[in-house]
Amino acid sequence: MAYDAQLRKQFKRAARISLAQAFWPAMGAVLLVMLPSFLLSIIYQRGVTGNSGQIVTVMLIYVLALIFVVVPLSFGAMHYYVARARGQLAPVSTVFICFGDGMQYKNSLKLCAAIFGRSILWALLEGVVAGVWAAVLVVTVWEPYFSKSPVAGVSILLLLAATLAMIVVSIFISVKIRRYDGAYIRLIDDPTLSAWQATGECADTFRGHNWELMMFDLSFIPWMLLGIITFGIGMIYLEVYLNMAFVNYFDALRQHELGVPPMGF
Repeated sequence: MAYDAQLRKQFKRAARISLAQAFWPAMGAVLLVMLPSFLLSIIYQRGVTGNSGQIVTVMLIYVLALIFVVVPLSFGAMHYYVARARGQLAPVSTVFICFGDGMQYKNSLKLCAAIFGRSILWALLEGVVAGVWAAVLVVTVWEPYFSKSPVAGVSILLLLAATLAMIVVSIFISVKIRRYDGAYIRLIDDPTLSAWQATGECADTFRGHNWELMMFDLSFIPWMLLGIITFGIGMIYLEVYLNMAFVNYFDALRQHELGVPPMGF
């Protein structure tokens, strides 16, 4: 597959067309997923102002609710995005599919655990790099007689180099973790797959395409800025738009991987 800016535009245009065909239902699907998270955040913020025992209880309830309620809802939302991106009819109630299907519910939890397991080492690496950067920052800021020191310029260059390294590593790791999002699509297509197998297949699918995936995500920065300017309202649209475009991209990669003629966009 000769991936380029033109093909990326086709994926995104196809997503916009599919989204326009069921705009308000899609917005409703996103809100159904966001609302529990929003309510949980309010409960959490109010609960952590109490005594230590109450804080621990609130934190435990918050984490359990995220895992057993929000995670299945998010997987249900992906069912909706996948169906809509492929031109299939899907009611808004699709976001609740995991709560009516035991296999889908278990898959959502297993997939969450699998992505966490595959991402933990990448996250630890990012933490190490951030720690090194923080150490360089402290040394640079607290260097005695900074303005007069003959090595001041060297310190600044070292800080800039450490900052650049942290940015590069962070982007690299975010792409490595991001590729596992394709596992949601794989498990939707084949619920009998194990979550670990699905995430492993995604790593194989994106092998040699990490740069493309990074450019794909970076192309949505203007939409992210719009979401910030609109105090998060634009993020509701972006959530559907980005995920549906990603489905188109992932489907094209899978078709190329399997030697299937690509679908038109």
